[in-house]
Amino acid sequence: MSNSPFEFPDKFGNFKKAVKRHKVLSRILRKRCNKKVPRCRPGNRCCRDGCHKCLYLFRKNLCWEFYRQEFHEEGWVSFTIITEHDYIPRGQLHTFDMLAFIGMCSKRIERSPLKSEIIIAGVDLSFNRFKNEDLGYKPHLHGVILSSDKKAVLAGLKEAFGPHELAYRPVVTKVVNPGEWPEPLTYAYKNWFGIRSGYQTKNPKTGKQETSADYNRLPADLNCELWSYLYQYYLGDRMMLRGLRRDPVAERYRPKLRLTTPW
Repeated sequence: MSNSPFEFPDKFGNFKKAVKRHKVLSRILRKRCNKKVPRCRPGNRCCRDGCHKCLYLFRKNLCWEFYRQEFHEEGWVSFTIITEHDYIPRGQLHTFDMLAFIGMCSKRIERSPLKSEIIIAGVDLSFNRFKNEDLGYKPHLHGVILSSDKKAVLAGLKEAFGPHELAYRPVVTKVVNPGEWPEPLTYAYKNWFGIRSGYQTKNPKTGKQETSADYNRLPADLNCELWSYLYQYYLGDRMMLRGLRRDPVAERYRPKLRLTTPW
């Protein structure tokens, strides 16, 4: 990474750590879920979304492709979208159709003023808990959009994913500073999921109740359920691309991200 023309995020890790996480997860899935993960070897990668080795290579390749397209020279806005999709109870994650969820989000953007913008986003499946009561997995999106106008991006996303009761702020945006694009880009396709524990505190100045949250590791049973679920999908299935393509033939007019390189 020292010879890279850009800086990877501090918590991006390296392949050695990815191999270690893969071994630990494989042992957990085998003992707790009686699930044997596919073999993953150089030149014959399993390309599964639950494989930490493949995830590391995929996310690293995503950064290089971003740089190859010279997207790093453009202005970007990062965003988080919390949809009105219901919480998925513990033990019911297998009922969630991730591809249909991505299709729904893409169609909403298609009907918004942002339909012609280049967007790279991915699904996050953090588990939510409030006041020590389980709520469930909450599917939402993190991503970046090619634009320097934060207000226009915020207005467009609000139009596509308007206000709802399940989120105080369903859309959050932030301008990406020059040279800092690797962090929001890799965060869009996460390789670590946790449990979000919400609680309320009293503001000493206003006297009003405010909601805060801590982000911690998933307990063993949820960790097993989540990664077993992700192993059903291939790399890139969790990603939503707009204005870009991965297919070498279809949609030739769009820039191509070479995300299927055989490592």
